[in-house]
Amino acid sequence: MNTNSTESRPFRWVNVFGPLLFAAAVVAVVVRADFNRSQPGEIVESNQGYQDFHNAVYFPVRALITGVNPYSTAYQSYHPDELGFPRFAPSSLILHSPLGFLTVHVAEIAYLIVNICLLIFICWFSVRKTSYPFALGAVFVMAALMIVCCPGLLNFLGLQMTLLLVVGTLLALEYSEIKPGLSGFGLLLACCKPTYAVPLAVIMLCRRNFSAFAIGVFLCAVVNGGAIWLIASQNGGVQTFVEEAKVNYEPSIETPVGRPEVRKSWSRIDLYSVAARWFDLSDSQKLSFLLPLGVLLFGAVFTLMEIDPNHRTGINSRTGLLAILIMLTSVYHQPYDMLVLWIPLVAFYLGDLKLTSGFSSLSRFLLVILMMIPMVNYVSTKYLLDRMGIDDGASVAPAGGWEQFIHAWPWKLAVTLNGIALILAAIIVVMAILRNWDHQRVPV
Repeated sequence: MNTNSTESRPFRWVNVFGPLLFAAAVVAVVVRADFNRSQPGEIVESNQGYQDFHNAVYFPVRALITGVNPYSTAYQSYHPDELGFPRFAPSSLILHSPLGFLTVHVAEIAYLIVNICLLIFICWFSVRKTSYPFALGAVFVMAALMIVCCPGLLNFLGLQMTLLLVVGTLLALEYSEIKPGLSGFGLLLACCKPTYAVPLAVIMLCRRNFSAFAIGVFLCAVVNGGAIWLIASQNGGVQTFVEEAKVNYEPSIETPVGRPEVRKSWSRIDLYSVAARWFDLSDSQKLSFLLPLGVLLFGAVFTLMEIDPNHRTGINSRTGLLAILIMLTSVYHQPYDMLVLWIPLVAFYLGDLKLTSGFSSLSRFLLVILMMIPMVNYVSTKYLLDRMGIDDGASVAPAGGWEQFIHAWPWKLAVTLNGIALILAAIIVVMAILRNWDHQRVPV
C-alpha cells in the first residue's frame, strides 16, 4: 500500500500543478496579446495581438455574410489588410461562419476558447497514444509547454487558425484506415490552408489511404464549391469571382509576408527559402515552383517505398512523420505552422511503441533534438527581428551596421536553422524507410 502511494505521488503533483501551469501560460499570453491588440484594419508591426484572427478569420467571414466577396479588391475597402484573403480556401469561410454573427470582441473570446479546447485535445491525444501512464496533469503540462514554445506564442498572440489545421492533419493521418470518413473530414479541416492540404493529400494517396483520400477530396470539393457558388451568386457569377480573385492575388503576394518569392521573409522554414538564403538564389517563379515540387515528389517516392503496413497508417508512424516534415518543408510555411511537430515529439519522448520501434536509438535521439530546435529558436521570428531593427524580407540590410552581419554565415544559420533541422529530420526518416525496405523486400 505504501508502495502504491509512493508511486502515485508524482502523478498527484502533476495533477495539481499541471492545470495551474497551464492557466498561468494562458493568462500570460492573453494579457500580452491584449496589451498589443491590433485594431481592425490596422497594420502596425508593434500591435499584432489577434491580428491574424481579424484578417484571416473574422472579417472575411463578416464580408461573406454581408455580401462582399473576400477575394475581390472591393474587400480592401471593407477591411483594409495588406495581405488580402487569397491565402485561404473558401472552406475556411464556411467552417468559421458562426463567428461572423458575433461582435469582434465576443468572437475573439469565442475563438480563444475554441483554440484552448483544440490544444487540450491535441495534448490528450498525444499522451494517450504513448506508453506513459495517463495522467490528466501531464496533458496540461504539455499544453502549457505548447503555448510558451515559439510556434505556440506566435499562434496565440495572433489568434491564428493553426490549431484547427493541426487537428485536421492529426485526424487525416491517424484515422485514414480505421475511420476513413473521420480522416476525410480532417483533410477538409486542413484544406482551410492549401499549403497544408495539398502535401497532406499527396502523401495520403501514396500511403494507399484511398478511401480517406477520396472522401476528403469529395468533402473539400463540395464545401469549397458551395462557398464559391455562394460568393459568386452575390457578386456577378463564377467568372467574375475568378477574375477578381486573380486580380486581388497579385498585390497580396507582393507584401513582405505574403509573397512566395524567397527574399521576402527571414523566418520561412521551407526548403526553397533555406536554399535561397544560403546560395543567394534569384526570385525565380520557375525555381519557386520546381523546388517545392521536388520535395513533394521526394516524400511521395519514399512513402511508396514503405512496405510495413503498420507504418502506412496512423500519424505516429514513419510515413506519418514524413508527411508532416514534407508538408512543412515543401511549400511556404512560417514558424507558427510547426506546432504540428509536438505530436511526434511527445510520441518519441514518452514512448509510442509503433513509432519508436521504427527507428534506432540514435535516430530517435537525433529526431527529438532536430524537432526541438524549432520550438526554442526565437531568433527566426518577426517579433525579434523587429526588435533588432531588421526588416523582415528586406533584400538590403538597414543602416546601422547590420549589413555585414546579416550576410554572415552565423546569421544565415540562425534564421534558417528551423528549416535545416526539419530537412535533416526528413532525411533520417527516409533512411529508416530504406533500411526497412532493404531488410524486408523479397529477392526476385
